[in-house]
Amino acid sequence: MNSRQLTNYIKGFAIMTVLADHFSGQFLTRYYGLLGDYANGLVAIFFLFSGYGLFFSLKRRFAGGASGKALVKYFFDRALRIYPLYWLSLYIAPWAFPGDFTVLHSPGGMMIYLGLPFFGAPWLYWFLTALFQCYLLAPLLYFLLKRMRIKSFLAINAGIALLALPFSVLLPYTRIVDILSYRYFLGAHIVLFALGMTLPYLMERFKGRVTRPMFIASLAAFFLTVFLTRTGDDIFNRSHVAFIPLMILSTFALGMTWLCARPPLPLKRGFVTLGRHSYPVYLFHIPYYALLLRLGLLKDNDPKSIMIIIALLPIFFFVCIKFERLLNNAAARILAFMEGLPGVRKALRPAA
Repeated sequence: MNSRQLTNYIKGFAIMTVLADHFSGQFLTRYYGLLGDYANGLVAIFFLFSGYGLFFSLKRRFAGGASGKALVKYFFDRALRIYPLYWLSLYIAPWAFPGDFTVLHSPGGMMIYLGLPFFGAPWLYWFLTALFQCYLLAPLLYFLLKRMRIKSFLAINAGIALLALPFSVLLPYTRIVDILSYRYFLGAHIVLFALGMTLPYLMERFKGRVTRPMFIASLAAFFLTVFLTRTGDDIFNRSHVAFIPLMILSTFALGMTWLCARPPLPLKRGFVTLGRHSYPVYLFHIPYYALLLRLGLLKDNDPKSIMIIIALLPIFFFVCIKFERLLNNAAARILAFMEGLPGVRKALRPAA
C-alpha cells in the first residue's frame, strides 16, 4: 500500500474504535470500562496524520512561494470541505442529544457554527474545535518547517510539550483550558499535528532503516501510553496528564514506523475506505445511534443491539460516503462558480 492508503487504514481502525466506544458508553454500560477513554487516545492518530496529509496539500499550494492569494485559497478550500457536513451535523444535534445542545441557541452558538478556535463545541464536536485550531496554524507551521532544520523544528515542539506539562498538571481545569487541550494537556493536538508534518522528511531519511520489529515495539508503546493517559488518577494525582508527552512521542514513533515498515494488513479495502471517509462517519454516528434508539432497535446491555448495529453499519457507511461525495461535488461547483466571479477570481487564485 502507498502512504495515503496506510494512513487511511489506521484512521479507519481508529474510527471503528471510536464508534465502538460511543456505542458501549450508551448501550453497553455494564462493560463500558473495557473501552472507556481508550478511543479518545486513538484520536491522537487523526491529529498526527492530519498534519502529515496537509503537508502535501500545502506543498502543492505554496509551490510558487508564499502569497496572500494562496493563503486565501487554502482557507476557502478548507471551509468548503469542512463546513457543510459540520453544519448539518450541528443542525440535527439537538435531536440526537436532547438537552445537551442549548448552547447552539445562545449568543455563542454562532461562534460554534463558525468553528472559531476559542469557542469550544460540546460533546464529540470538541474534536472539530481542536482540528480547526490545527488548520488555522497549518500554514505557519508549514513555513516554519520549510525555513528551519528538521531537528530544530522537532526540538521546538518537544520544548512546547515540556513547557505545557507543568501548566497542564497544575492549572485548574477551566473552560478555556478545555478548549486548548487534548486529553487535558494544553496544545497536545497541535504538537501532534506539527509532528505529523515532519513525517515526509523523516520517511525519506529513515525509510530503509525502520524494521517491522521496531514497528511492533512502537505499537506496544503507543497502546501502553494510551492506557496510562486514560481519564483518572490510576498511578498518582493527575498521572493521566503527566504521561501525555510520552503518548505524543509514542504516537509519533508509531506513525513513523507504520509508514516506513508498511506491515501486512488484513481487511485492507474496508479499513482504507472507512479511513478515507472517517469525517462524516465521526459526525453522524451518534445521530445514527439515536435514530435506531427511537425506532426501538437498541436497548442497554442487550446482545441483540450489538448484532443490529453490526448488521446495519454497512448501510450507515454507504450513506455517509455518498452524502460526503454529494456535498464535496456541490462545494467544488460553488468554488468554480466563485472563481469565475469578477474580483473574487483574483482573490482566490494563487499567483503563478
